[in-house]
Amino acid sequence: MEKTVISQKILLIFTLILLTYLIVVLFEKDINTFDELERILLFRHFRLHM
Repeated sequence: MEKTVISQKILLIFTLILLTYLIVVLFEKDINTFDELERILLFRHFRLHM
């Protein structure tokens, strides 16, 4: 039972990150470098875990 809960949380986090990525790409096209996007997403991702 615990494994399914953990995998659901991981899936949820992954979906949130993907959605955030798409939103950033769509609404902030002035950001040209993907490295910058990845840094923003990684920062948010780690902030979620803390």
